Amino acid sequence: MESAGLVERATLPPPAGSAVYQLTQTGAALEPVLVAIAQWSGPFLGAPLPTDTMVPRAYFVAMRHAFRPELADDLTETYELHVGGNVFEVRVAGGQCTTRETAASDPDVVMELDAETLNALLMEGLPPRDAIASGRGHLTGDPGSLDRFVRLFAIRQPAR
Repeated sequence: MESAGLVERATLPPPAGSAVYQLTQTGAALEPVLVAIAQWSGPFLGAPLPTDTMVPRAYFVAMRHAFRPELADDLTETYELHVGGNVFEVRVAGGQCTTRETAASDPDVVMELDAETLNALLMEGLPPRDAIASGRGHLTGDPGSLDRFVRLFAIRQPAR
């Protein structure tokens, strides 16, 4: 894929400093196609199996398409998520969201969780308070931020 110009090798900023692959502009042009396939196939997927590998990066692509701008109102908030050894920034401002694989420069909240918990919050309706109470997630910052995050990005909303 690198020789075809779809991905390029890059180095994450400190403290990670890890070598990663990222999409080129040509590769990023495939995002709408991949999202359409994911949306079409979603109803056919069952619950994750213990042998399934959850790739955190995929959730952050999906978030851009699951985002509910009508619920964001005038919210401006930056989330830093530590998921499975990876760090992501999710920024909501002006009714839009962006996601990047990097530490946020000035996050309103820092969340630490594993990919299984992120999946449960976004796809299985795990209530944020249960994720925190059970120790599956940890927050530094505004405790209400996880509720807002789930409200804005979850495919399946928690039962009220």
